[in-house]
Amino acid sequence: MLSSDASTILYAFFGSDEDEEQDSTEDKDKTEGDEEKEEEKTPKADHQKENLDKFFGFIKQEGELNTVLCGYFNKVLTSFLSSRASELLEYVYTNDVLQHMRKHLYSRSIVEAYIKLVAFGTDNLHSIFE
Repeated sequence: MLSSDASTILYAFFGSDEDEEQDSTEDKDKTEGDEEKEEEKTPKADHQKENLDKFFGFIKQEGELNTVLCGYFNKVLTSFLSSRASELLEYVYTNDVLQHMRKHLYSRSIVEAYIKLVAFGTDNLHSIFE
């Protein structure tokens, strides 16, 4: 069972099916004037960044990490990559996440996560910074 913090972060990042339906109907109703507003950060984007800060805060810890928690970190990161890759990679490359991960390459799970981020990021660099 996930802790309440972990489940809150997952729900906030992934949202629900209702959120996606609402987003798709809002996209249809956009006008040209709305494009300027879209460039500004939305509260949802701020909330997602805050949750990613919490999630990657695990990697920013000094000292040795718990190997079981590293395994869960890898699984959640893999899930993020499969559903929200562009948002995740943009965060990773703008917040020096890889640098923090390098401190913990003694953990097999962190190495696997690191390789996934680097491999996935190099394949999708053109779409990350558009």
